[in-house]
This record gives sequence, structure tokens and C-alpha cells, in this order.
Amino acid sequence: MHLSGKIILLVFLGSFIHLGIYAQLPEINLEEALDTAELDTSYFIPHEEEYNLMIAADEGNLPAIKLLVERGADINIKSFEGATPLLFAIENGDLVTTAYLLELGADPDIKPYEGYGALISTVRYDDINMAEYLIRQGANINITDKEGRTPLMHAVGLGYLMMTDLLIYYDANVLEKDSEGKTAFMIATYMGYKDIFKLLLNAGAILENRDNDGNTPLFYAVAGNQPEMVNFLLELGTNVNEKNYKDYTPLIVAIDTENIEMVKLLVEQGAIINYNISVGQKPLDLAILKENDDIINYLKEKGGHKSRLPLFDQVIIQSASSFNLANSFTGFQLGLADSKKDLGIHAGGQFRLSPVRVQKNTRDNIYYQYWENRTLLYLEAVKYLRIGYFGLNNSFNAYAGVGGQYTTAKYKGAISDPGNKLLVTPSLGLQVEGSTVLFDIGASYIDYKVDEISPLVFSFKLGIYFSRYNNLFKKMQD
Repeated sequence: MHLSGKIILLVFLGSFIHLGIYAQLPEINLEEALDTAELDTSYFIPHEEEYNLMIAADEGNLPAIKLLVERGADINIKSFEGATPLLFAIENGDLVTTAYLLELGADPDIKPYEGYGALISTVRYDDINMAEYLIRQGANINITDKEGRTPLMHAVGLGYLMMTDLLIYYDANVLEKDSEGKTAFMIATYMGYKDIFKLLLNAGAILENRDNDGNTPLFYAVAGNQPEMVNFLLELGTNVNEKNYKDYTPLIVAIDTENIEMVKLLVEQGAIINYNISVGQKPLDLAILKENDDIINYLKEKGGHKSRLPLFDQVIIQSASSFNLANSFTGFQLGLADSKKDLGIHAGGQFRLSPVRVQKNTRDNIYYQYWENRTLLYLEAVKYLRIGYFGLNNSFNAYAGVGGQYTTAKYKGAISDPGNKLLVTPSLGLQVEGSTVLFDIGASYIDYKVDEISPLVFSFKLGIYFSRYNNLFKKMQD
């Protein structure tokens, strides 16, 4: 038989397989169920019809449900968690009670305040019959939870092949994205569910679909350590060097997750190892930052080399104060630090806490006394020297720097002012660096040309820092 004819036949047979599996729900005779069940009102609380309805639904007592609805109980009443009577029946896998509640007008698409609605809960319980019944009764097959995930995404994430097939059969949208831009197909590649992967691909999943960060299914396969999926995607034509919106390639995912076998696989498949991830960073630089000797040595063997430019990979936020016997300032400082060459660039601003008394000499040797307010802005470059380490990821550092300071001053209550100055300010100091906390003490030379104020200024700074490259792909792992 010709190939195209085989494909048509397979599709044709597939449709009949679907119909054979999903067209025969258990028969539900609600009249018989009502006639044979006994009315039990022993748990009723007087004048609490909605509460009683929830208990009746949980117990599966159809006559009690009928009685309470006839008395005016709201069929869609919510508990304090937002759960409806329908959700209680579904949680128990009670198809008969579910069918009766739907017949009485229960809304299958009501979402609880926490947790999952009717169809998503059913999917997570892997209850094929219940799921199909809800869909046939009008439940929204593409309804989402608070993360934007559909029933199909939940079925795929839990590895439920038959449930996935059922949802696809009833036209679930395979291209739907959650709040992070993930599709069911990306989830399947991350988890390594090959059969589900094929189902979704046949249903129209797109190989080059991207999440909010620009990651394609190949990125997810690498992040999930699924070499078979990686090979399969590459065989289907996916580019091993494709980039996300931050210019990362799948190789960067493998290095970031410290997966040497995945690094080897991607390099063998043609991954470029000497491209610029960002200014000052190539794949080898990231491996060195992760301190993974296996990946470092492998990349070097394959011709990988470091960038010659500094890598400002750490962001610093600090409160900053400076003082001497006659002067005190407070403010803040922002900075970037380079872990490769131990360099830093800092910018900040400070203001004097209270006016300082100064004297100004005129041409006639007459001295005038003023109260001076002063503010300053500065930019400095710093070189760090590691002195020693203590504990886990903690170090003592010395530093030396030089910067430029632009300072403005005003005399309180006077028309004249001392003017603005641009000063060069050298500095020295010590730093204690924790896993996320920095504490600096130092000294600077800042000459304001004011006799009453010493140019020697001491400073201390306390703040936090974080790396721009930690957990680059954590969202894919959630």
C-alpha cells in the first residue's frame, strides 16, 4: 500500500478506536437510583439547608438532595473554601450523584477559592468515565486553574496517557498556554512521556512554540534531563542552537543544571560552545561560575575558552553611611560585581543628616559663619582581594577603589552658597561577604576644602546581593 494510503488508514482506524473507547459510558438510571435510595436526614442541621446539601452530596443521598433543592437550597452553594456540592460528589468518584446534581443545574465550571474545579479534579483523579460525562454535560474542556493550566496540562503532567487521549478526542486545545507560557507539549517533553508526546504532536502541537521566556520544547527536554526526547526533537528538525529571549541556548540549560551527559549530547549534536551568552560570558564562564570541573574540563577539551571581558553577574543593594568627627551622611548604594575578575562598579547618593557649622573667609580676612547642608552623588570602581574564607560561601575581602563625587551644598538661611564641586575620591576597606549579605567598612579621602571638616571620612555599608545567573531555568522545573 502507498505510504499516504497507510497514513489515511491509520487516521481512519484511530477515529474508530476513539469511538470504541469513549462512546460507551456506564448507563445511569436516575429514576431508579432515586426510587431505591432511602432518605436519610439524620445529619441535617435545622435551618442550614445549604450545609445539609453539601453533606448530602458527600454522602451520595439522592432523596436528601432532592428534598433540599425543593426547599430552596442553592445547588451551587460554596463552602468556605469555595467547593460546591458537585465537587464533593466528584471527589468521591460518585458518578450517579454527579449526574443528578448536573441535572438539577449544578455548574461544572465553578472554581473553588483554592484547589481545582470539577473537570481538573476529575482529570487529576484519572477518572475517565467522570471526565467524559462532565465534558458531555458541557464542562469547559479548556478551563484553567489559577496558574492558567488546563485539564490537558494536568493530565500530561501526571502522565495519564488515556486521559490525555480522551481530552484530545474531545478537542482540548493543545496549543493553550499557562500563565508562564507553557504548553502541554512542553510539559510532556520535560517529563519524558514519549507516548503522550506523540499524541500531542499528532494533535497539532508545535515544535517551535515558546513560553514567556522564549524557551521551546527542546529547552524543556534538556532541563528535564530527557536525552531520548532531545534526540527525538533534533531528528524532527529542531535547531540545537536555537536561542530563547535572553539569548540562552539549550547548552546553557545543560550547564546551568550541571548535567555533563546532556552537555556532551548537545555538543556532539553541534551545539556551539564559544558564543557570547552576554557581555563577558561564554558557556565556559558559566561552567566556571557553577564550579563544575567535569563540564569545565570537557568544554576546554572541545576548544571552549573564556571571555576576556569582565562579567558583572552580581547585583548589590546597600544602605551607606559615612562620617568623621564633624560630619555624617546617610544614603544608599547600588552596584554590580564581577565574580571573574573581582571588580565592582558602585553608584550612590548620600545626604548630610544635620547642618554643619563652617566658616568662610572673605577677601578682607573677615570670617562669616554658616550652617551648611550638603548632598552628594558618586560613582566608583573597586577592585576586591580575597583574604580568606569561613563557613559555607562566606569570605573576608579587602578592596581599593577610586571614584568621582559630585557634591552640592547650601548655606541655611543665606543667599550665598559654597557652590558645586566635582571631586576625586580614593578609598580602602574591608568586606565580609555572606551567601547573600555584604558588610563593608572603609575609609575615603574627600576634601571639601572646608577647614572645619576633615577630608578623612569613614564609612560602613550593609546590604544584600544576588546573582543574575542563579536558577536560570527554574520556571521550567515548576
